[in-house]
Amino acid sequence: MKTEIRVYFECLEQLLHYILPLVKEGIAESKIYAEIKFIRKPKRLTKANGSLSAIYSLTTPDILITLCKEGKEIPLLIGEFSEAVTTEDHELQRAMGGIAAALSRCIYLKISSQKISLKEHGGKKDFNPLTIPKIIKQSFDYYGYILGEWPTSDNNPCILKRDSIFLSCPPKSAIPIAEEILKQVVKEGLKNQDAIASNKTTIFDVIFPYLKNYEVYKKYLRVLESAPGIKELISDWQSRKGKGKNKEPRILLDESKLIVKINRFSHAADPDRGILIFASTLVPAEIVLTRYCVKQEYAKIVKLINGFVKQSLNEGLPKSFMLGLKRCLDKNLNEQIDITAFASQYKEEWEGNKVLSAIFLFSDGMVIHDKRNKTRVRLAWNRKKIFRMKTGMKDLLDNLFDFKKFDKPLKIAEVNDINEDEVSYIVMHKILRPNKFDIVSVSYPGAQGDAAILPGKTKGRKQSRMYIDIIAWFPKNSSSGNVLTLEESKDTFDEKEMKKLVERLNLFRTNKQMLNALVETLSRLNHKRKLEHIFIGVAFGAENIKTKWEPYKVDYLIRIFDRNKWQIAYFGKTLKNVFKIVEGRVDLPKVHRVIDSVNEPRFV
Repeated sequence: MKTEIRVYFECLEQLLHYILPLVKEGIAESKIYAEIKFIRKPKRLTKANGSLSAIYSLTTPDILITLCKEGKEIPLLIGEFSEAVTTEDHELQRAMGGIAAALSRCIYLKISSQKISLKEHGGKKDFNPLTIPKIIKQSFDYYGYILGEWPTSDNNPCILKRDSIFLSCPPKSAIPIAEEILKQVVKEGLKNQDAIASNKTTIFDVIFPYLKNYEVYKKYLRVLESAPGIKELISDWQSRKGKGKNKEPRILLDESKLIVKINRFSHAADPDRGILIFASTLVPAEIVLTRYCVKQEYAKIVKLINGFVKQSLNEGLPKSFMLGLKRCLDKNLNEQIDITAFASQYKEEWEGNKVLSAIFLFSDGMVIHDKRNKTRVRLAWNRKKIFRMKTGMKDLLDNLFDFKKFDKPLKIAEVNDINEDEVSYIVMHKILRPNKFDIVSVSYPGAQGDAAILPGKTKGRKQSRMYIDIIAWFPKNSSSGNVLTLEESKDTFDEKEMKKLVERLNLFRTNKQMLNALVETLSRLNHKRKLEHIFIGVAFGAENIKTKWEPYKVDYLIRIFDRNKWQIAYFGKTLKNVFKIVEGRVDLPKVHRVIDSVNEPRFV
């Protein structure tokens, strides 16, 4: 096959307007032809594929750049865009990407937000993000974890400095080390493709001599050396105490035992699953336990187990596994129950589940307790028997997942559908901008942006955050310059889902608390115009839709046909003067998807 550079991506805007120009520069400087293919990020790889399956077993990166050469697909760079305020839990959650890169000897690039929050916030905020690359360097002798600092706005430390047109991207030249790494990885990967494909060297070994002489990287290494490492992290964790008589800290470490709290099983147990994987892999402890709270009071273990099973099912754990576990526990009621035999017997039930596979692989048991932390039961298992472990966690991961094995390129096919990310991209760049709307913010599924709306500001750290796909002012040259539009995008039309979206958006017109939260967000983003009215729009990929839906609360609809054409329908004379362009071509690039889908074991 011809030499290919593949870019697996989540956010189309970041791909086309940040990653792609640098990939093209790298190819041009290598003077070697390579075809570039764009591939939607797979949620999981169910077919064993050596290093790629290994990487996706630990993380699902925002960007993965690979080289296809001589029937092999070789990871060059794992990339993440992090827009969150820096907290310990966020940093530990993302550490899985760095571990995967260290094991596969590719480069890890994290573009990391420097913004602060003036609101009460969950998580330890005084955590040094360089602690993670420092510990990975100490543990793996790996210098390929690159942290690129995404700067904040010159006059507002709560929002990021963004490209003026492509809001999910940093401005050009804002993060020099990130741009240089992206370009050099592609350039050196192509120039050394034969040696890399034949396992004579790795992209890390090829690029490291260059990095050592790159002044920005040398400065980064000097700062990294002064950051806290494994010794300081262990000391910090050992010093932590719970807030209150019956409460324990999220992470508890003593001389022999590490306990990580799992707050929920839903949402892939993030960020706790990432914290568990990082801590279990890199922090020395004789016993690693997880802890889970059932949010009711129980006086007896049997009642606690019943509550645990019910709550776990509500949070998405597989029904057949949980009912089997309940039968096992009911037969062995005690304060500590060994479930090694059960876990081995039901392995096919849980090894494809991200949450359960992480818990079984990275811990030795789980402490389950009621909300008073008085009624408790400890489930225990022997990892060595379940996984036939003969070595430590780092070696086990390397051997279990084949991080250094380059397999055949993943099978891909061109997509013919459209997803929510692409719909929002089209609305932004093919409809609103050409119609001269003043964009406040865009929130893509993989790049949420700065416009978090906090309607429950009195709830402190428990408040919910709302993101609207697109917020924009009407054109200033229209008679409605102080009018705002709120727009939501979906990949396809679903009447029930669309009604929910519209009802949620309409709250900003009818609920004073919601409106005030929106105005506060606009002010925080330096958009302090007087808000006179709100118009609501929805957009979706359209086929032959038959519906009786009467969108009386919607002001305009945008339909996208066959990845080819868009068309807008609006209601009312006001919008006739606003939408000067009402249809056009979408001009999306050719995008592929992974079609490998063989059900084979997958952990984590």
